[in-house]
Amino acid sequence: MDPDWELLAAWRQGDRAAGQRLVKRHFGAISRFFRNKVSSEHDAADLVSQTFLECTKAKDGFRGETSFKRFVFAIALNVLRLYIRTKAKRKGEELDFGALCVKDLAPSSMSSIVMRRREVQLLVMALREIPIDQQIVFELNNFESLSGREISELLSIPEGTVRGRLRLGKDQLRARLAELARTPAELEATLTDLLYRRSGLTALAGEADLRHLLARQDPEARLAIDLFCYRVRKYVGAYLAVLEGAAEAIIFTGGIGEHSSVVRGRIVAPFAWAGVALGEDGDWVREERISRAESRLAVWVIPTREEELIARETARLLSA
Repeated sequence: MDPDWELLAAWRQGDRAAGQRLVKRHFGAISRFFRNKVSSEHDAADLVSQTFLECTKAKDGFRGETSFKRFVFAIALNVLRLYIRTKAKRKGEELDFGALCVKDLAPSSMSSIVMRRREVQLLVMALREIPIDQQIVFELNNFESLSGREISELLSIPEGTVRGRLRLGKDQLRARLAELARTPAELEATLTDLLYRRSGLTALAGEADLRHLLARQDPEARLAIDLFCYRVRKYVGAYLAVLEGAAEAIIFTGGIGEHSSVVRGRIVAPFAWAGVALGEDGDWVREERISRAESRLAVWVIPTREEELIARETARLLSA
């Protein structure tokens, strides 16, 4: 049973400690959600408190149509919208969430951001300069690992709109980061650590573990696997073209390469034009050739044996 459900059930029965544990499980995510969008630490803390107060009031009416995490985020979104509308009303401004960004609400807030790493600071600054609609979709997808379908249900918008906001948000983030970064190296570090590593499979399907994705049957998982195999094929095809017929083998190694015959098959099957003929292939083959004898381009699975390499290097250093 989902731990959230167990804690919620106990909370409804009067177990306050269970309620406190349930709140604690989601406190960090909700706190991060508001701190990225509200300039005042005091206001952010108030909004977090309001969210969990509303959660307490609504807990008995929650029927489990969605996960408790999405239930809490739905409340947080309503609290945030009310906060922003109130600030805009005080200023007598028209409100457009598709154009309004956090920096418009509090342009002096940038200096108050305290982060452990410069890359994180840059990303938060850039996020505050893109439209809130795009910021929310980006953060729910990349920071909270919600899939496109989950975000669509949470925000009551079509999945196509979610994908569009995510794409536009990433494009604007890259542009803002390029303006904010002090050096090309800093820009590269930010993009690599905080955008690209949180994108790819995770952005498409909510997780990056191919074993889990292969076991799933939903459209997001299938799309993520298809894209992964497509990108690998692009690299292999490019090398085959550059080598102009001099390539001798395609080698699979590492976790995915060694243990997923499905992924290997999807990657190499289209290379029949290059003379690849795949033979018998199982998920747990050891070091062996998996292409048929008549295949002009050999296909091998070769284990990485990291432990063996580490042991050899350790022995060499100790004997030096």
